[in-house]
Amino acid sequence: METYPESFVPARNTGKIKSFYTFEGLRYMLAKGRDLETTDLLSDLFEPSTFIGQEFDHNNVDWENEGDGFLALENARIYYHSPDAVKAIFDFLDTVTEKSFLELFNPDEMNHAGIYPNIWNRNIGNDWACNEQHILQEFHDLKHFFAGISNGTNYCLCYVG
Repeated sequence: METYPESFVPARNTGKIKSFYTFEGLRYMLAKGRDLETTDLLSDLFEPSTFIGQEFDHNNVDWENEGDGFLALENARIYYHSPDAVKAIFDFLDTVTEKSFLELFNPDEMNHAGIYPNIWNRNIGNDWACNEQHILQEFHDLKHFFAGISNGTNYCLCYVG
């Protein structure tokens, strides 16, 4: 697909679709204290830099006169992780234990750092979002999702919007 993106045809849908409300928190916590290679991998976790679609330079766009057309081009891109990237992400996630993940949760630090949605808290219960319980569940979902697609043949299409 990287060599001939125009030839990409989704031949099989794994049926694995997942959304992550706490994606910025997940990325922040997982990258905390990691080496450069790992932080680079995680910076692309939900918003990969590889895509199918037209390349254009954001700096050379006349946003006042042509902005909508370029936004349409941006929205027409399909961002993805290659099977190798999927495997690398899974291999990393597989090393992170629940205990080590929870040790990284610091709502005050995350709010101070401006990590979306900026309402991290230590409240307990099903009526509360953006707490330890909520992000832990999404961490489990993330691990499960990548475990299910990491057989070496699956691409992962990503959209944040």
